[in-house]
Amino acid sequence: MIDLKLGQEHIPPKEEQHIEEMVELLRSNLIRKYAAGETLRHFHPKMHGCLQAKFVIKEDLPRHLKKGLFAQAGTYDAWIRYSNAPPKIQDDRKASGRGVAIKVLNVSGESLLPDPIGVSTQDFVMTTSPVLSAGHAANYRKALIALVKGFPHNLSYILWPDNWRRLALTIRFMKKHRNLLNVDYFSGGPFRFGDESTAVKFKVSPVKNRILPTSGKPSVPYFLKERLIQDLKDKGVEFEMFVQFQKDPKKEPIEDTSQIWKTPFEKVATIHILKQEFNTQERMMFAENLSFSPWHGLKAHRPLGGINRARKAVYDELAKFRRERNGVTG
Repeated sequence: MIDLKLGQEHIPPKEEQHIEEMVELLRSNLIRKYAAGETLRHFHPKMHGCLQAKFVIKEDLPRHLKKGLFAQAGTYDAWIRYSNAPPKIQDDRKASGRGVAIKVLNVSGESLLPDPIGVSTQDFVMTTSPVLSAGHAANYRKALIALVKGFPHNLSYILWPDNWRRLALTIRFMKKHRNLLNVDYFSGGPFRFGDESTAVKFKVSPVKNRILPTSGKPSVPYFLKERLIQDLKDKGVEFEMFVQFQKDPKKEPIEDTSQIWKTPFEKVATIHILKQEFNTQERMMFAENLSFSPWHGLKAHRPLGGINRARKAVYDELAKFRRERNGVTG
C-alpha cells in the first residue's frame, strides 16, 4: 500500500487564500444571477430529478474492500440527484458534463461534517468525466475567474499553454447523452479508503445487461428529464459502485485530479433506483434544499488533495449562503 503520510498531500503556499477568493467570487456571482428566494446552485443548477434509492453493500466483499461504509453488508436508503454540470441552464441536446450526487442515509461511523439534513450521511458527488481537469486549487481559481468574469479573463486562460491540456480534457468529456441511466459517473478526486495508507476513486456504472433503450431523436430542451420520468414510471433500474485503488503515486497523483488513473475497478455496492413518480413540486422543493458535498461523509473516506480541500469550503459556504438567501430553515 502507498502511505499518504509520506508526502502525497501537499498544501501549497496561498492555497487557503485562493479558496477564500473562490468562495467570495462564487457568492458574488450568485447574487448577480439570482433574486433572493430563487437562488440556485452555481454548478449543476439544472436538475433532472431527485430519486429515492437503496444502496446495498455486498455480503461477499474480500477483506481489502471491507473498509468504512463498506465494512459490513447492509442496505441503506439514499437520495440521488441528476443534473447538468454547467452553471448556465442550457438545452439538454448540447454536449455537456452531467452529474449524479448520491446521499446515503443513516450511516455508522465518525463523520467529517454534519449534513443539514440532520442524519449521518455519506455523499458521493460524481460527474461523467473521470477527471477534474483543473487539477489543483490554484488553477481551479483561475478557471473560475475565467468562467465568471468572462472576457478578457477567459481569453487569457485559453491562450496560456499550461492550460491547453486541461481544456482539451474538458472538451473530451463533454458529450451528448441520450439517457442519464446509461452513463458512467466518476468521483474525479481521490478519497481515503479506511486508513491513511490507502487512496481510491469511485465509479458508478449501469448494470450492463439492463441498459435502457435510447430510441427516438431528442426533440425538446429538457428531454433528459422526460426520459428519466418515463424510464422510472413502470420499473426501477440498477447501478453498480466500484472503487479504483491508487497503485502508482507518480502516475496516479493525489494532488493532480487532471490525471486519469489506470488501475482496475472493483465492485463494492449495488444501487437500486426505485420505480417512482418524482416530478412533483414537493420533491423539487425538497431537492433544491438538499446540499451535497464530498465532505458529508465518514472520516474513513476523507477527501484527499487540493481540489477536494477547495470543495470543502466552496460547497459548504455556498450551500449555507443559498439556504439563507432562500429562507430555508432547519
